[in-house]
Amino acid sequence: MGKELLRGDRSYNLNLQAELLANAKRQFYLNTTFRKLKVYNDEVSAQTEDNTVLARAEYQMNEWNGFLNGNVLYEVGSGQEQKRDYAYLEVPPGTGQYTWIDYNEDGVQQLNEFELAAFADQARFIRIFTPTNEYIKANYTTLNYSINITPRQLWGNQAKGFTGFLSRWMLTSSLQIAKKSMAEGLFEFNPFGYGLADSNLITLATTLANTLSYNRQSTKWG
Repeated sequence: MGKELLRGDRSYNLNLQAELLANAKRQFYLNTTFRKLKVYNDEVSAQTEDNTVLARAEYQMNEWNGFLNGNVLYEVGSGQEQKRDYAYLEVPPGTGQYTWIDYNEDGVQQLNEFELAAFADQARFIRIFTPTNEYIKANYTTLNYSINITPRQLWGNQAKGFTGFLSRWMLTSSLQIAKKSMAEGLFEFNPFGYGLADSNLITLATTLANTLSYNRQSTKWG
């Protein structure tokens, strides 16, 4: 008794890797993993049946002698996220980020009554996070792109007239989206899907930056 081996669970894993590197101007990298966990005996295994996907795709390009270059990165996955509780702590005025508005006028501070302060003298609270021992299943999606357009690479520094005018311009554009949400049985593939309930959203950060410059590489003015 107690000397027999019991099967607790079994995982099935599928991995796919690909690299397209033949063209020096355009390269593509792909790495995906799918894992299916089957639990046979929950008295032996502490895990729960789960499907997990991890994928990363990246595309790099450099066209027309550097006139157009950039990259695109896309990641999607699922896993365990440590649940965190948060509270608001009062600090000296002007040193915090949040203000308290007693909407129901009961004199009790409630989590949904704190907002980002519009003025510095109202910023009297900071938000602090406390990790817990509870874990939840979460999906995450990441999308990054960066593009540079440099007309000077087409015509060089000796361009005259209209092409010379165009060669002085430079455009840089970048986008970063990082989203993490509680899983509800399905994977989250769309980084632009913002229609999530606040209770399901863990983190969401979006940054878009565009820079248009003229005569930037000149040593006289720009």
